[in-house]
Amino acid sequence: MENIKQFPKYLSRYLQNRCDRSLFDSIKDELIDLEIIIVIPAYQETYDELTQTINSVLSCEPACSFLILVLINYKETDSTDSIQLARALLSRLKVQYATRIETNSVKLFLRELKGKKAGVGLARKLLMDTALMYFVSINSDGIIVNLDADTYVTDSYLKVIKEHFSNNPKLEACSLAFHHPSTQDQQPICLYELHLRYFIGMQRQLHLPYAYQTVGSAMAVRALAYAKEGGMNLRQAGEDFYFIHKFSKNLSLADINDTCVFPSGRVSDRVPFGTGKAIKDMRLKGPAQYATYNPKSFVVIKEWIAKVEQDLIHLITEPYYSDEADLNDFLVQQDFANAYIRILNSSSQPALRIKNFYNWFDAFLLMKCLHHLRDSGYENVPVQSAVKYLFSQLNLELGCSLYETLIILKNHQLLQDYHNQWRAGLNSKLSKASASLSTHQRNRS
Repeated sequence: MENIKQFPKYLSRYLQNRCDRSLFDSIKDELIDLEIIIVIPAYQETYDELTQTINSVLSCEPACSFLILVLINYKETDSTDSIQLARALLSRLKVQYATRIETNSVKLFLRELKGKKAGVGLARKLLMDTALMYFVSINSDGIIVNLDADTYVTDSYLKVIKEHFSNNPKLEACSLAFHHPSTQDQQPICLYELHLRYFIGMQRQLHLPYAYQTVGSAMAVRALAYAKEGGMNLRQAGEDFYFIHKFSKNLSLADINDTCVFPSGRVSDRVPFGTGKAIKDMRLKGPAQYATYNPKSFVVIKEWIAKVEQDLIHLITEPYYSDEADLNDFLVQQDFANAYIRILNSSSQPALRIKNFYNWFDAFLLMKCLHHLRDSGYENVPVQSAVKYLFSQLNLELGCSLYETLIILKNHQLLQDYHNQWRAGLNSKLSKASASLSTHQRNRS
């Protein structure tokens, strides 16, 4: 990893005003040169799950110098039994990894999280801040990798991450390939992963620059970029979504598809939404009730976006509102007219105007728009129905089972280099628009 030649101002500001160094202070006298730090928050985890996760990293191909940071945490509102289990877990892990702790390849922490912000966002921040402090102390812009305590990884995990960042020096963050371990008989987790892949697949049909998976156990970031974008947020759920999309706005986010993370598909109520909550709901209500965004919503949005992009390229001053009343209502609520004028006047370069449009109509606003359309008449549809539509757009054939359909879609997405595809698509649009504009001007003259 690259050395930090000069500390940028944003790093100094982050270290002074936002960085929590309480965990780092307990290990600051034990520093060695590192290239990758893997951070693992552990809340109400079992010994078997957590050791499987740690061991899968320790068993990776020897590719670089690395450190695993594990934060076993509990909330001040947790029961006495839960707190005792957390402490007992720490004690068992200290025995299990005594040699690794001595050789500085594993560090274990225990922390009570207090207040309204106690949750996974805070746990990730404590760990990532510690990783940042570590890299700064050894003068390195190393890689901070997020993993969850109920996951395992492939043998090539560390090697591929290191090589991908080394080969792409301008890249700031990555979303890693993931797959929930499942079989033909595990319908709930297949449905949930199909929902995730359908959601991203439909965004890619719209050629959006932020069509990346945001799975907390499958993301990596350069240390300096982490500080530049303000670190990890303190959300108790969805923290990964808000964190990773900071980098999609800079067009410095990409996929790593040559290795894989395997998150658990277990039932959980530790967070208000996500994998565990979805699986629990399906087991209570039945998989047939599990639904996702209506494909028609994406079609409506796609038609509007295509027109707005052309208007921005050709410097059309009148903002285009959709003919679809429900989308039009949403755009009025979001004050699109004023946003459009600001975007139009933001740059003389068409590519930058379009980039600024997507900085406004970002991943968060897209989701708000989809929720508005859902509540206005474009009701959610069963996952199987939505996936069938996506397959028709991709010219793919559905599998003979839900599981086979999932594997087909997963493999299709793993073959894509969406980072470059989106750039190529944008360049193609600009080229065609320029040719069209030149023809129009010649005809007028």
